[in-house]
Amino acid sequence: SGHAVEVRLYAETPENGFLPSIGTIESLDWGWLHHPPAGVRIDTGVESGDEVTPHYDPMIAKVIAHGDDRVTAIGRLQRQLMGTRLQGPGNNLGFLQRLLADELFQQGNANTQYIDANLDQLTTPVVGDRATLLAAVAQLLSDDAAAARLQAQGRGEPNSPWAITDSWGFADGSRRGLIFVGSTGEPVELSVQQINHAGEQLSFACEQLSAIHPETLSVDVRFTGTLCKVSVNGEPWVGAVHRTGDQFEISTPEQRVVWRYHSPLQTDSDDTEDEGALTAPMPGTVLQINVAVGDKVEPGQLLMIVEAMKMEHSIVATHAGEIAEIRAAVGDFVEADLPLVLF
Repeated sequence: SGHAVEVRLYAETPENGFLPSIGTIESLDWGWLHHPPAGVRIDTGVESGDEVTPHYDPMIAKVIAHGDDRVTAIGRLQRQLMGTRLQGPGNNLGFLQRLLADELFQQGNANTQYIDANLDQLTTPVVGDRATLLAAVAQLLSDDAAAARLQAQGRGEPNSPWAITDSWGFADGSRRGLIFVGSTGEPVELSVQQINHAGEQLSFACEQLSAIHPETLSVDVRFTGTLCKVSVNGEPWVGAVHRTGDQFEISTPEQRVVWRYHSPLQTDSDDTEDEGALTAPMPGTVLQINVAVGDKVEPGQLLMIVEAMKMEHSIVATHAGEIAEIRAAVGDFVEADLPLVLF
């Protein structure tokens, strides 16, 4: 009795026509240690370290939730997906979360044409809001504080002022400038004054310098595993934070957004090699080449066909020009993002 809802977690890129994605599953974490929460079942045959190859179906898992009614089942499924981390190949986690949060779907009124009719809304990368940005900032500050403490302990100086992770500093030295970049590609500049850090709790003041009307925000954070509870000027927010290097993936029951920390040590690459090249959308075999070096082509002209996962992918000219180089032959197996045709 009751209701059950199932979603299928795939290694694919919804924003790119749901093309399958391949690669090593660097991390697959369901957000619990031994058993799934009540009403949740996960059917999977893969784990961290496994490879998703172009030779097999890229499904990672079936995630099923049961409840007394539809709303309960969907809520359990949303919480499970929020805490799930899949690092490596592209995946449809964000798409599934947005679909489950859709009001028409929750009411049971979505038909089989619904996804196609709302594809842009469901697949366009989400622009992170203030709360998700501050969750990323909090995770960065917490990680840096933990690293500083370990470094001081490693030197045998656990009581050193350099191991103190509250607001101690020379003059205004505890004020720190940060830059994060979201899905729009626009940098967001912040000024952070860390106030207090104790265990899993963190408090700091933050000002968004790039805002039209900057204001200082009072932020209180509590971490429980990957779960992050944030209060911004008294307004609560809850989500999960997954960090990989300088990338912070912030997940709520409704969506999944990515913020990238721009470290002061990073430099912008000026490497323009292969700029304008047309690349393979995924690993596959070249079936057909319709042009030769020196040919003049028009936008939209078919240049090459690559077969992958029993599908044919057309490589077409994005602009008018002359073919300068072709880096594959019919029958070649090519890797994803490999430059195939250069102008």
